[in-house]
Amino acid sequence: MGLEKVTESTNATKGSAPGPAVILTTSAAGDQERTRELYHPPGVRSAPTPEDRAVIVPVEGGVKVAVATHNYRIALEVSAGETVIYSTKADGSEVKAKIKLDAEGNVAINDGGKAAARQTDEIQSTSAEDPTFWTWITAVTSALSSLGYVTTPPSSLTGKITGGSETVEVGD
Repeated sequence: MGLEKVTESTNATKGSAPGPAVILTTSAAGDQERTRELYHPPGVRSAPTPEDRAVIVPVEGGVKVAVATHNYRIALEVSAGETVIYSTKADGSEVKAKIKLDAEGNVAINDGGKAAARQTDEIQSTSAEDPTFWTWITAVTSALSSLGYVTTPPSSLTGKITGGSETVEVGD
């Protein structure tokens, strides 16, 4: 078992493996480069960047595989009970996308700069948020006035979201 430096990641089939996998080219201190298949948990797949470190373990027949990798250039704070999933630039120098699952059950995507809404959540609309709709309300109010109906348009409306994404689901 040991720690090796990643020099390259590719997607390929190594030797007589039954299918494609992430294949790392690695080197240990002073050694020649070698290829290692990277094993992932089910449902997760990633390609480490050059300079990442890989944990190498022996398996049957003298074969060695990578079972974990780490990028020391990225410093993410994670508290007890939290999980962070992230991607980086191809050179591994900067986080590009991040999903944080905190210990309170909250999910923050890219540091939570924007809110997500769920079907049946209450919404509010004002002229600042939806100028096209409110231009229409003003036109309808004017048309009704020209017909002798005196009405004052509301300054805002509330309602419920009635549609949603078929591929993104947000819970409570």
